[in-house]
Amino acid sequence: MMQLLPQQLLYSPIENIQRVAAGVLCELAQDKEGAELIEKENAATPLTELLHSRNEGIAAYAAAVLFRMSEDKSQDYKKRLSVELTSSLFRDDMPWPEVCVNLLLL
Repeated sequence: MMQLLPQQLLYSPIENIQRVAAGVLCELAQDKEGAELIEKENAATPLTELLHSRNEGIAAYAAAVLFRMSEDKSQDYKKRLSVELTSSLFRDDMPWPEVCVNLLLL
């Protein structure tokens, strides 16, 4: 089985590497097979942690990947994810671009 390197890079202490890795995963998650591969590689945990990043690009990519991974999940799972995304996106100290907020409203 292929090892998904970007998932491992999410743990990098270097913010730019985290951002690029999350961006690659976001592109891979565009289709169902990519989202399934990301999920099989247990990337949900580090992506959930990155929702709380002070770097809005990292947090936005993480949110988009998690959102795409949830598309075929139960309503209960989607509701829990929505609560997590909402709490992260609407923190007072985060200067979120409107496009990130709109992701939740889809």
